[in-house]
Amino acid sequence: MVRPLTKTDMNGDLYVRPSNVEEEIARLMRLNRATVLRQANQTDSKASDYLSSECLVHLIRDSGRRDDLQTVRALLMSLIRRCENVVKSKIDPDLFPDAEQLVEDILGDFAALFLVDDDPSQLDYYEVRFNDAFRSFYTDRIRREIRRRKHQVQLPAEDDIEDGDESGYDALARMSELAHMPATQLATLEHKDLLKAIAALPEPEREAVTLCHILDYKIESIDPTEETAATRCGVTGKTIRNRLARARTLLQPHDPREKP
Repeated sequence: MVRPLTKTDMNGDLYVRPSNVEEEIARLMRLNRATVLRQANQTDSKASDYLSSECLVHLIRDSGRRDDLQTVRALLMSLIRRCENVVKSKIDPDLFPDAEQLVEDILGDFAALFLVDDDPSQLDYYEVRFNDAFRSFYTDRIRREIRRRKHQVQLPAEDDIEDGDESGYDALARMSELAHMPATQLATLEHKDLLKAIAALPEPEREAVTLCHILDYKIESIDPTEETAATRCGVTGKTIRNRLARARTLLQPHDPREKP
């Protein structure tokens, strides 16, 4: 029988793994260690023997409970390799000059969650919805870096800005477009210019831009359980929209299409 989870959600209900994850874990429990490790190293997500990240988390935790540290290390390395690609895609070296070190720090802290199990239930959600749980983890670290590197400038009060003031060149919309298009020399140069301008924004505006236009968070949601830019910052959706409007105003002079 697969070990049940013990962490509860905000309603007091126990977290439950998706049925496909439960079946995957049960299947792997019947295989020998060598076969499990081989499948854990499969990198093609479309392959029939590819293991879900939720399943990998369970296997790592189960090996740790059995003090099988050799298997823990082997499986954890497979999981970290997946996570490395995700974190690298979210940390642009033009926005974070020490991006490589920041990636290593984030992955090191993540690995420590498995090696120092002070709270036996803290990793339960990773066995339920790994992508959401890990995104929350690395976004928190990125937010701390944004806060540490904050710049102070004088701006009008947030309440002085009207919602939806998006006239002229929209640098934030362009930022989203560039983040999702194939890299070309022209797009890369424009991308770098925008990132430098975003890095110089005050903390609240820079945080809102990072969450909404780089990390792809919604501004707000009618679902109270969904993480959004508003819930992560502890403010209302209106405040996030105002911060984005302020950022848009500050970035206006940085229109790369303007010719001197």
